[in-house]
Amino acid sequence: MCGIAGFINRKTHLDHEEKIIADMLDTQRHRGPDDSGIEPFQLERGSNGYLGFNRLSILDLSPNGHQPMYNKTREILLTFNGEIYNAFQLKKELIQKGYKFRSKTDTEVLLYLYEEYGLETTLSLIVGMFAFVVVDKRINKIFAARDRLGEKPFYYYKTENVILFASEMKVFYRHPSFDAKINEKVLDEYFMYRYIAGNETLLQNVKVLEPSCYIELDFGKEKIKRYYQQKVQKTRDNHKRCREELDKMLRKSTHEQLISDVPIGIMLSGGIDSSLVAKYVSEKATLQSFSVIFENPEYSEEKWIDYVIDTLQIQSNKYKMTDEEFLQNLVKCVWHCDFPINHPNSLGVYLLCARARKKVTVLLGGEGSDELLGGYERASANCTALFLRKCLGPLYYKLGFGKKFNKFSDERTNYDVSYILSSTFINKTDLLRIRPQADIDSVIKKRLGILEDIHGKSWHKYSEYDQRTYLQDILNRVDKMSMANSMELRCPFLNRDLIDFVRSLKTSLLVRPSFRRKSIIHNGKILLKEICQKYFGHSFTYRKKMGWALPLKEYFMSPPMKRYIEDQLFPGMESRKIVDARVVRQWWKHMEQLSQREIEVLWLIISFEIWAQIFIDNNGSLAFSQNT
Repeated sequence: MCGIAGFINRKTHLDHEEKIIADMLDTQRHRGPDDSGIEPFQLERGSNGYLGFNRLSILDLSPNGHQPMYNKTREILLTFNGEIYNAFQLKKELIQKGYKFRSKTDTEVLLYLYEEYGLETTLSLIVGMFAFVVVDKRINKIFAARDRLGEKPFYYYKTENVILFASEMKVFYRHPSFDAKINEKVLDEYFMYRYIAGNETLLQNVKVLEPSCYIELDFGKEKIKRYYQQKVQKTRDNHKRCREELDKMLRKSTHEQLISDVPIGIMLSGGIDSSLVAKYVSEKATLQSFSVIFENPEYSEEKWIDYVIDTLQIQSNKYKMTDEEFLQNLVKCVWHCDFPINHPNSLGVYLLCARARKKVTVLLGGEGSDELLGGYERASANCTALFLRKCLGPLYYKLGFGKKFNKFSDERTNYDVSYILSSTFINKTDLLRIRPQADIDSVIKKRLGILEDIHGKSWHKYSEYDQRTYLQDILNRVDKMSMANSMELRCPFLNRDLIDFVRSLKTSLLVRPSFRRKSIIHNGKILLKEICQKYFGHSFTYRKKMGWALPLKEYFMSPPMKRYIEDQLFPGMESRKIVDARVVRQWWKHMEQLSQREIEVLWLIISFEIWAQIFIDNNGSLAFSQNT
């Protein structure tokens, strides 16, 4: 797990280019403290530039894994962030074709796969998480590619004369051509959903390469291609056989992700996803688990964490998160994330990784399960709405059921729109209070475009929509919080073969309609919960989903946090005029009367202002906030 950085010039050279790329790498040194490398390149068409790399050594800890890496003829240059889990099976095929290897890294396997098969075939062969850049002097082209689900990040910034690219957006501030401005056209979407879908970011002209895509990096029109599309599969409906197959595939995916030359651990939250990962790992190796718990028992899942530890007889490391640690790390975490910390529990992930890093370098977690297997309440609500619409036909809308599954607008009756709005973070009233100028229709139109690009029908189409949208926000959070501590996080649920298998399952094996709130516990993640019940019992499996909530109200009311918000953040909001600061002050004044949802909206606004003060007012620097 590492970091990529680089730039491409259009014909001309800048002064001190080697220092510029060195500074860019230094900004994300946390992604790879073990080694770094810089390679200049030049193409015949006149473009020139640098590839840079930060290395976190996971496989082959020797200098043989140094990047950027050339092939033997020095015609192909590669820099690669991630892990290819089937690299050593593919390596055998390359050896049979006459390739000789100087390292035991998956990087060299990827390099020779590209040399032998080209980009698209290579992408069809590899299983793993990755972002990589390849400079191919044979055809005078530069490509960047990203994994199927978006586990590894890749950002780029393009002007008439330079293209910047990196694993983290903050890197761009070290290049003299970068001009940081807020991307105002995405602000309504950000406040509606807490994140931005697609290839836009909060910074103007900074884009993210979307999952399952590759791009040719040049100065013409953007050439982006989606190399992988989830397909409509022949439906599988044998309940017992499908459950056994899912159990088998999850076990195989977890075991494949244990390849490492450094210590591995488990990020154990006490939920069914990470607990199943822990179960599969315990069958293969003796590893340690790492968990964050909170002083307030109302927010703690320590009881269930202990149950898993006792059941599996694994070594446990539990860390308490205090009010002081929350405040001390808040601004630092926003800087590391590149985006506002929209999920407060990101600080818990940061703390867990910081503590775990003293003992391990790789963690396995349960991310992706909810989006893939129907873990959110909206998945069951979606099935309920589909069922009612099928049964009632035109009466479905006339009776008002379209409104029931959509908290955002009383006027929307289109089913796709209703689903898109079912995952909004803020309701219409509160959005228009804090941003009276909000253009809701433009956000809906954009999200509909994403949904309409997805093949298939029924629940699987909406599941893939969640994978392309909300899951991207989750994966950005865990990548940035883990890599902030030079820690690699792997997600066994996000396996290519597993995704294709789940796509083939009959919807009723994953989610079912729920007509009573209590039944939602039983009507989502159906097969996965049956597997979990086999290993951990009924009461553990079928309990209310708690998530990873934090006592935000308590954190807000701590004297240091209160001073920081009132003295530094409120004045910034007032001068920026992105939200109505009068409304925010009014909410703050009546903190004790706010609902949990209102407190979370307040958090979103506060976190955005912290981000803006770092990335807009202070040129990506943390220095201004050292007194907080």
